[in-house]
Amino acid sequence: MFTTYTLRLIGLLGLYFTNGSQAETTLIKNVTIINEYAELLEQPKNILIIDEIISKIGNFDTQADHIIDGQGKYLIPGLIDSHVHLKGVPGLRVDSVKDQELQRDGAKQIPRSYLYFGFTTVLDLASYSSFVSQWNAQVYAPEALYCTAMSILNGYPIVYSGEAASQLSSPMASYLLYDKNQSDEYPADYPVKEHLPEHLVKKAKKEGAICIKTFYEKGFGVKKNLPVPDLDLIRELKLYASQENMPLFLHANSTDAYQFASQTNVSVLAHGLWHSNGNDIKPLIKDIAHQDISVQLTLTVVEGELDLFDHSFFSSEEAHSAIPSSLINWYKSESGQWFKKILSSNVLNLQNNKQHETMKKKYDHVFQTLRKGVHSLLENNVNLVFGSDTPSGPIYTQFPGLNGFREIQAWARTGVDLKTLFKSLTIRNAELLGVQNRIGAIREGMQADLLLLNENPLVDVQAYNSIQTVFIDGLAIDRESLAAK
Repeated sequence: MFTTYTLRLIGLLGLYFTNGSQAETTLIKNVTIINEYAELLEQPKNILIIDEIISKIGNFDTQADHIIDGQGKYLIPGLIDSHVHLKGVPGLRVDSVKDQELQRDGAKQIPRSYLYFGFTTVLDLASYSSFVSQWNAQVYAPEALYCTAMSILNGYPIVYSGEAASQLSSPMASYLLYDKNQSDEYPADYPVKEHLPEHLVKKAKKEGAICIKTFYEKGFGVKKNLPVPDLDLIRELKLYASQENMPLFLHANSTDAYQFASQTNVSVLAHGLWHSNGNDIKPLIKDIAHQDISVQLTLTVVEGELDLFDHSFFSSEEAHSAIPSSLINWYKSESGQWFKKILSSNVLNLQNNKQHETMKKKYDHVFQTLRKGVHSLLENNVNLVFGSDTPSGPIYTQFPGLNGFREIQAWARTGVDLKTLFKSLTIRNAELLGVQNRIGAIREGMQADLLLLNENPLVDVQAYNSIQTVFIDGLAIDRESLAAK
């Protein structure tokens, strides 16, 4: 059976092998390499790429179909965002012909915007094989991997499908974990065995998922006091996921959820700590570190909501490079501001600057909790892996690619050192996903997913915005050709 990666490779090879032509070669000359340990190699090197593979690194000279001068520039592995949601266009509700046009504009640009900001691999934390295969059939797109999402009845997020009967007929129902604590909610003929962890994990693995995602979320907004899975269920899920070498991600953003994670030994906490119960978090973070549980900070989840009230958001060059002008115009319109109105109607009668100031005060306690959590994670050397949760909701401020870049900046502002940030964006994510022998580093025999930068990302975080060339499966793409503008 062809994997999505195989299908993607076949498509790319079709670009190179026409009329029996030989393999395509690219030579990058005299470039400074940053290795997976976030270290600069002492001397500039030449890199020979044959088709999609790094063939040779060293001080040599050879002929090639394409020669790129790397003198004074920096070569790094392509970036990996291990927390995205690829389906749809942020904030767009397709209700009319005009909306369908905007949908097409957005869907065409989104994969290019990921590449524009250097993301050559993305992990969709809640997807399925057929969609990911379609995504990977595109040439100008980052490679997509995916997790299978498993929730419990009446729990987050399947509860948004309606009452229990509607949930059981929803698309998520095929991977619903059986919750013995709600046994009276299921019909008499419910196939319990098909919804136990062992069966579901094997099913997900067979269909092409590389990881599992589950949820500890008691709710927010109008959906509160939701049921959460018990310890035994998630411990069993982790057991079978580990047997299949599939990391187990847990949606968790509170001290209660972090405590649950420490008791179930999940692989990854898919969010930073936003909600505190008031207790000292240091012992809890030490426990997370001791169990080697990785953490994604997802700082722009909160920042993105606040940015809806920043009237200068669309004035940046980065926004216009990522978002098609047709969508920008719609996002600025009355219709495009729909989620902002839902988020907080009590400030909409204020002037723009007053709206932003008022909302900053409203979010201040969340930011304080986040910062304390980040500092504790850093103090305890918790393994941080980069994930942006793009988009976490129907908000344009988390537009694909752009949101990842803003997440990078947020990590640096919050105190993550540039070496840790670099490794979290590259090799740590590759190791987490079990693809470290293919991507995440610059070595002979590795896949040529690379970025050529004009500046050093170990000196200045803004270097991640100095990309000159993006290499995806060995194909060199001028960055500006990917811009929406």
